[in-house]
Amino acid sequence: MKNYRRRYFYIPRLRGEYKNKCFKMILKNDNLAIRSELPLNNYCPLAIEADGIVIGDINFHNMGNNAAQFGIEIFDENMRNKGYGTRVLTMFIEELFTNRGFERIIIDVKPDNFHAKHVYEKLGFKIKRETEEAVYYELTPDSFF
Repeated sequence: MKNYRRRYFYIPRLRGEYKNKCFKMILKNDNLAIRSELPLNNYCPLAIEADGIVIGDINFHNMGNNAAQFGIEIFDENMRNKGYGTRVLTMFIEELFTNRGFERIIIDVKPDNFHAKHVYEKLGFKIKRETEEAVYYELTPDSFF
């Protein structure tokens, strides 16, 4: 497995298992977990792990006015198209709406990222506007639950 690094997010050992004491558990469900070194405040990079191995990340941003924005990436191509992204997003969105008081989630995606658009629309995100550079989605509790 490669040692993955992103320009937005860095975990010292993205390869293999890392020391859990460095990370605060945010959410866990079966073999999936979302962890962070920081509290879920204004900006927070979160690690996505499956079976104790980091497979991706979520970059969370509190936009104020009970609105959140985030991006997600599954790093390892071998871990894509297995439902991890959908399951992690479901866990994370439920946490934001149910326990964190958010009323809207905003995301944007490149127009040619058909897989991501399919996942977002399956979860209830609605297109708010489209440009040549991005499709902007919004999700509210009514369209999610």
